[in-house]
Amino acid sequence: MGGDDGYVEEAEPQWEKALRPIQNQALRDHLRFHRVGDADAVSAGAQYLATTEWPPGSGAVEDLGATLIAGWSFGEYQHGAAVVRLPSS
Repeated sequence: MGGDDGYVEEAEPQWEKALRPIQNQALRDHLRFHRVGDADAVSAGAQYLATTEWPPGSGAVEDLGATLIAGWSFGEYQHGAAVVRLPSS
C-alpha cells in the first residue's frame, strides 16, 4: 500500500478506521507509519495501543482530562506518543 517513495497512502482497514477520527490529514498520514502490532513492536519500534491504554509519559495530558484518540508505545515501553483531544475550558 506504499507508494514508490515509501509513503504509505493507505493502511489496512482496521488502521484506517482507527485513524479516521484524526481530522488533520498530514498527521493522519504520518501516523500510518506507526501501524504495527505486538509481534513487530520491538523490532519495528512501535506498538499501537488504540484507546485502551495511555502510552508511557502521557500522564500529565491524561490528568488534564484529555480524550485519548490513539496511542503508541516505542521500544520496550520506554516512551510513547499519543493523539489526544483536549477538553474545552
